Amino acid sequence: MADPWKKPCPKCNKVVTWTQKGEPRKHKCEEESQQTDQQSTQPGQPSQQTDQPAQPAQPVQQTVVTPEMVIAKYIEDRDKIASLKKEYEEKTNAIKDLQEKRERFLLGIMNRQGMEKIGTAAGTAFTDWKDSATVEGREEFLTWVADDWYKRKHYLESRVSKAAVKQAQEEGELTPPGVTYKKWKGIKIRRS
Repeated sequence: MADPWKKPCPKCNKVVTWTQKGEPRKHKCEEESQQTDQQSTQPGQPSQQTDQPAQPAQPVQQTVVTPEMVIAKYIEDRDKIASLKKEYEEKTNAIKDLQEKRERFLLGIMNRQGMEKIGTAAGTAFTDWKDSATVEGREEFLTWVADDWYKRKHYLESRVSKAAVKQAQEEGELTPPGVTYKKWKGIKIRRS
């Protein structure tokens, strides 16, 4: 959420803090403006203003962006992202290893003392059951489900194989009922 007290100065457009009266707090823009006003109104001082006509503004040069420039910058930034990800993973993996050692240390204490939790002023550690289920014999498992489909179909999750649908499309077959296959044009960039 934006800070309601931070707004751009109407003179210099710099973001400054505003008072409750709705005025910008004093900052460098106002100080320079006051000094200029004082210099121009001091007696015996020559005026800063001249009667010479203002110089016409110089035309702004616009840089022409080429595909080569965009591709080069894209590859440069992609390399930066990969480097930052690698650096991040290296740093976080070391921390994750420490966290796992800490968890094993605390779990060892709880197991030896028959505890379910350890409460301290810094925080509380408590046991939490984790589980996983993996298929190691695919054909055996699918045969078992198929033998009593109505009672065992909930052992399967509903997901379609994108590769199979794509192959069917390429071979001119219809998309299976209940499945939507979408294909759109994107862009990839590789080095020369």
